Amino acid sequence: MFDSVPDGAAQFEGRNIDEMYADYFRRLRELIATGLVDSLAHLDLIKIHGHRPTADIGTLVNETLEFIHERNLAIELSTGGWRKPVNELYPSDSIIELAMEKGIPFTTASDAHSHVQLGENFANLAHKMTELGIRRVCIFEKHKRAEVPLQL
Repeated sequence: MFDSVPDGAAQFEGRNIDEMYADYFRRLRELIATGLVDSLAHLDLIKIHGHRPTADIGTLVNETLEFIHERNLAIELSTGGWRKPVNELYPSDSIIELAMEKGIPFTTASDAHSHVQLGENFANLAHKMTELGIRRVCIFEKHKRAEVPLQL
């Protein structure tokens, strides 16, 4: 699994990064089509080790976001990427901005793998959300979504 650090980086060696991105977003759409999820986390996790496509992935991202919008799902904004080699929010600003244009709501998470990571970088996340113009977040209880105002 490429999300492990540092071992996951080896899975990119000798492979076509553009094809990996296309496959990644195709698999996300397959997951969405199952109807088993309310929100998608780590929308662009594939960037974890800093590998970037050389081809334009705008169409892949747009198709995936349209799929998310059509199924009334949310996207998670995860601070976990800030403690990975890529050192940036999941998903990227450009994906967040496109999701906002489509009216896709957001959840938040720190992707904590231990208690010390709970809420990690949430102050930075709140600042980033304000900077991007996100004023509401959604929460889920028993698969029912509710939106609440972002409180700073």
